[in-house]
Amino acid sequence: MTNDKIAAFGTPQPRDLLRITDCSVYTRDRAGRKQTRLVKNVSFQVSPGECLAIVGNSGAGKSLLVKASLGILPTELLAEFGESSSIAGELLPGSAAGSSAAGTTTAAKTTKTARLSSGGGARRSEQQQRRWARIRRNHIGYINQDALSAMDPLQRVAPQVAEVLRLQKLSRAQIPERVNNALTGAQLEPTRQLLRSYPHELSGGMRQRALIAGAAASEPELLVADEPTTALDPDTGERVLNVLRSYVDRGAGMILISHDLNAVAQIADRVIVMSDGEIVESGKTAAVLAGPTHPVTRALVDSLQLLTGDGEASGSTSDHTVRNTDCVLRVTDLTVGYRHKPVLTGVNLSLHRGEVLGLVGPSGAGKTTLTAALTGGARVFAGEFTEGLKYGVVPQNAKASMLQRMRVRQVLREVQRGGRGSTSEQALSEIAASVGLGPEVLQQRIRQLSGGQAQRVAIARAILSRPDVLILDEPVAALDASLRWQIVELLQQLKAETGIPMLIISHELASLNAIADRVLRVADGRVGYNT
Repeated sequence: MTNDKIAAFGTPQPRDLLRITDCSVYTRDRAGRKQTRLVKNVSFQVSPGECLAIVGNSGAGKSLLVKASLGILPTELLAEFGESSSIAGELLPGSAAGSSAAGTTTAAKTTKTARLSSGGGARRSEQQQRRWARIRRNHIGYINQDALSAMDPLQRVAPQVAEVLRLQKLSRAQIPERVNNALTGAQLEPTRQLLRSYPHELSGGMRQRALIAGAAASEPELLVADEPTTALDPDTGERVLNVLRSYVDRGAGMILISHDLNAVAQIADRVIVMSDGEIVESGKTAAVLAGPTHPVTRALVDSLQLLTGDGEASGSTSDHTVRNTDCVLRVTDLTVGYRHKPVLTGVNLSLHRGEVLGLVGPSGAGKTTLTAALTGGARVFAGEFTEGLKYGVVPQNAKASMLQRMRVRQVLREVQRGGRGSTSEQALSEIAASVGLGPEVLQQRIRQLSGGQAQRVAIARAILSRPDVLILDEPVAALDASLRWQIVELLQQLKAETGIPMLIISHELASLNAIADRVLRVADGRVGYNT
């Protein structure tokens, strides 16, 4: 990135790469009429060399606000902007001033805001679509919260990272070096095996870093990171944040959408706090986190301190002894992996009724591979384990595991097919409430949910299946600090009331210590007790 390139952003706002004024996002009916307002007259700006963090509880409107600002809302939503909303010096397609500049009716004589359906379809002209695509291609790198759904499952890693470079018409000789540099910058070694891997063959953390590499490969002026460290262990997450911050230090602007206040404190210059679609607090990051004034901000800071103060939360079960009860699952000398390559060897563990067993380790260590072998999703090379068990699985990528067009009510009822009757509305409302969801969420489609909401639906679905063993893969990683504690309490309650044994995969030792009876560490192809 050159200084000349950044200096070219001097019109109409010399200091702003992104300026958003009076942004509102609505649901709409089939006729295109506005319905519920989800984001309410929000204004913000991002300057070159600055990282702006947008934080708030799940469902606060963080991702919706940013997607509206980038023209990537889903088709069932529409956005409205005030005048002078711009990206990289260009007025937003369809904005009031932008329409005037394009030769349409002068905005000041008609309306304060201009309507823009940034999800595509008939309500947005082809010209606007082309402008949005050009702006994103030339100026913006976007890191999606859900790497599995964002990446093409039929394409290998190398061409996916190289895609934006091809669009920028780099020569064929230049692309491999740029791809390797991007992967290295995201803490991935560009080996032949990695370059030829498909997304589903990577761990969650490796997928997320590959997605970051693709977004940063072209060194965009504005980098937008939606929960970039959700699937990463703390050490890897810190390295990735340092990589992202390095782009900011070289002059890029960045928006960091996050519920992780530690990540925000590490790299963000300013922070805005959202609740119910509105900004409730904003300012310099250090000042806001040190002296929060709004109840929402105070709750976020307090919840973070509760979970990280001493590695344990109130009511911790880490000092509990393993219950001397029936052994439900036993694994003996197990070697597991994919294709012809073992990932873990000599695994031995047992799980008893009413026990919670934690698996902790760095991204790519094999935690998910072990549980995949138990459920038939990975190859068992040697050893044995208890067969015939019914597993309830909460996957790491909860949203990608459910059909996007289905309503939450349908997803939960589907679990009961073949059982004794359908689930009543009262039962659905109760299970939704138990994972922190209001009854109104039952009517929403999966694609309308935030990442945290989707994770909670997946937990409810697994509970409804009445499993012999409940497997949870990073169950709180996508949640903000306050909701993370709610889920920990939910799992504690579920353990006490049902006795369902749980196997929990996590890179957050504090959360594991709050619920697990024992914690096993997965590293270097082996599994052993955490020390």
